Amino acid sequence: MGQDKERFTFQISIPVVYDDYIEGVLSAEITVLLSRVFVTQAFNKHVAFRLTQGQSAIFTHFEHIEIARENSVDLDSPNLTFTYITDDGPIREKVRSLRNSILLVLLVGLAISFFLFALLGYFSLVKNDKVLKIKRALWLMPIS
Repeated sequence: MGQDKERFTFQISIPVVYDDYIEGVLSAEITVLLSRVFVTQAFNKHVAFRLTQGQSAIFTHFEHIEIARENSVDLDSPNLTFTYITDDGPIREKVRSLRNSILLVLLVGLAISFFLFALLGYFSLVKNDKVLKIKRALWLMPIS
């Protein structure tokens, strides 16, 4: 593969098979404009690509990506860098949603625990008050 300004040159070779034997190889060298080889629109709203060679770069649209994370692969022979750009925005939204769900569960658990503790304390006080009234009544009973 090679590039001369806005033209991209690549070679393709395929074997010619006849009666299960390889009879030869068909090779072609193709030179086209870069804009005709690479699609410049986004494939997915959370993914973008960039192909860089020296000062030239071809890329899909990535303006829609909120939080970009880039992973690059360098190809030494044609001196190309392929960059895969993903959007971490949806991942952060899911993490935030999960954190909010966990906090809500903890809050509900705390509220239920507090309510049960208060209810248990109330019944304990009511029971103690009844026991004290019975003990007081027994002490105050006249002995005959």
